[in-house]
Amino acid sequence: MSPKSLPAMNRLASLAIALACVSASLGQPTVPNDAQKVPPPQPMPDLANPRKPYSLMVGDPVPAFTMSEWILGEPVNAFEPEKVYLILMWAVWDEQATSIMPRLTQLQSENADKGLVVIGVTSPGKVNTREAVEQFVFRGKHPVGFHIAWDRNRVVMDAWLNSSGRTSVPCIFIVDQEQRVAFIGGPAEYEKPLNAIIEQTYDIEYEKRQYSECISAAWAFSHYEQKIQAKDWPQAASLGRVIVGGRGNNCFAVLNNIAWLIVDPERPVEQPDLELALMAATRADELAEGKDADTIDTLARVYFLKGDVQKAADLQERAVEIARSDKLREPLLKRLDEYKAALKSR
Repeated sequence: MSPKSLPAMNRLASLAIALACVSASLGQPTVPNDAQKVPPPQPMPDLANPRKPYSLMVGDPVPAFTMSEWILGEPVNAFEPEKVYLILMWAVWDEQATSIMPRLTQLQSENADKGLVVIGVTSPGKVNTREAVEQFVFRGKHPVGFHIAWDRNRVVMDAWLNSSGRTSVPCIFIVDQEQRVAFIGGPAEYEKPLNAIIEQTYDIEYEKRQYSECISAAWAFSHYEQKIQAKDWPQAASLGRVIVGGRGNNCFAVLNNIAWLIVDPERPVEQPDLELALMAATRADELAEGKDADTIDTLARVYFLKGDVQKAADLQERAVEIARSDKLREPLLKRLDEYKAALKSR
C-alpha cells in the first residue's frame, strides 16, 4: 500500500515533526530523492511543558520571503497589511499538493476582493525541474489561477519549511492581516482556518496553544509507536488513551495516525486495540467534518476489523466519492472491493 495522506497528513511522513504540518504515512514517505530532508530535533523531555521546538511556530512573525523568480503572476515582494497570504510549498510529483490546486484557484477567485493572495512555492530537484513545473502550470489538466514562485536556491524552503520542522512538501502556511504565521498545516485541514482568518474570526492565541499541544502530542505518538513496535501492549494501550483523551484530542493527524497504526493492513498489529482505534478515528473524522477521504478510509478499516462490514463499506463509498484525484482514489477503491467481497461471502 502506498503512503496515505492524512495530519494530518502520506499518513505518517514524520509525526515526530510539527504535526499541524504533517500529512504522512506509516514508515518512510514515498517521495523522489530530491525531496526536502531535515533531521528531526531531539525529543522534548517534558511533554506537559513543551519548550518551543522550532524557530517558526504559529503566531510568529513571518520570515523573509525573498523570491527572485516567478513563473506565474506578478512578483510578491512583501506581505501587505490587511491582506491574507496562503503559501503552498509543493512539487509536481506530490499528488496531495497538485490535487488541491483547482480548489486553491477557486478560493483565490472568490476571495481576491477580501485580500487573499495564494502563492505556490516550489524549488529545483531531479524530478521537480522548472520545465516540469511550467508544463504542469501552463499545460496541465487544470489551469492554475494563482501565483507560482520558483525558489531556485531554496531560500524560502530553508526559511519556512526547515524552520518549522518540516521534512518534505506539501505544506501550507497562512499569513494573517497582521503579518503573522497564523496556520501551518496540510492539504486536508487548511480551509476552515483560512475562512476564519479572512473573516477575522480566528483566535490566534488559542491556535498558538493548540499548535504547541499538537507538536507535543506528535512526540508522544512517536513513543506510542515505539511501544507498538516493542509489542508492549499494556503500555501502548495506556499511552494511546492518554494521547487520545488529552493533548491529542484536537490534533487531527495524531488521531488519524494512531488509528491507522493499529489497523494498517500492510503492517498488521498482533494485538490491535480496536476500541482505541475507533475512539481516535471517530474523533479525527469529527475534526475533519467528514470531508477527508483518508480519515474516512481509516474509520472504515476500523469498522471492518470490528466486524461491521456494512458500515465499513458505506464509509468507504464515501471516501472514494470525495477523494481529490484518481491516484488518491486507487487504494481506497481496492479496500472498497475487499469490503464488498466480504459482504457477498456472508
